[in-house]
Amino acid sequence: MSKATHALLLTAASVTLAGTTLAATGGKITLVGNGSAAHAPEIARLTLTVDSKCYDTADHAKEANAALAAKLVSDLQTYGPDVTAAGGPTTFEAQTLGSDYHTVICENSWSTSNVLTIKTKDLAHLVELEDRLIQEITAAGQSELSDTKARTTANLSQPSFDLTKETKTQLEAQAVNETYRNARAQADALAQQCGIKNIHLTSVSPPTYQLQANAGNYAPSFPGGGVSTPLIPESISVTSQLTFEWSYEDSGNCLQ
Repeated sequence: MSKATHALLLTAASVTLAGTTLAATGGKITLVGNGSAAHAPEIARLTLTVDSKCYDTADHAKEANAALAAKLVSDLQTYGPDVTAAGGPTTFEAQTLGSDYHTVICENSWSTSNVLTIKTKDLAHLVELEDRLIQEITAAGQSELSDTKARTTANLSQPSFDLTKETKTQLEAQAVNETYRNARAQADALAQQCGIKNIHLTSVSPPTYQLQANAGNYAPSFPGGGVSTPLIPESISVTSQLTFEWSYEDSGNCLQ
């Protein structure tokens, strides 16, 4: 699917900015064209951050973190082989409550972290994967309940979506072609309406591209009245923008 929009900017040495006529002696026309093409998402990325805080030794923090990370990696690999783990620093310091740096939950203790990421094309089972990860995270949190402040928890981010490199290349070509067709049509229409003579293209800027996800399917509401949130976009659009400059030699009146 594709579409195009346009914006017009008329420039010439003797153009009246109030805009009822174009320069009779010639000038330039600048068209800013936007074309787009879309495709269903092909890739999903999920990221989990595993945090271990308030442990009495560095080894205890790393062991607890590795245990939960291993369980989550096993779950992730069920849905795709492209799983990465990036270990964070192991530090000895006071631990605060999230972004509330004034609330100290433990003094002079050990902490460490892991960031797990999966890139999968199995979008049909994405909700199932998220549910499985949430169950694993919840079970780990319940098993850690004790009189000590040491905790290992995990946070699951919202999924992000992408297209394969090949699909992006195809959509970029479609979007640019649409932009060229639109610019030509607008230039011809303007020439006919305004009586412009001898119009021809003098320059085209390099294209710029932007990726945008379009709203789509929704996840089920969480128990307790939680609000549903968009999960999988209906499509991902690639938009292109080019600036076309046309010159002309003569013009009649152009009613705006």
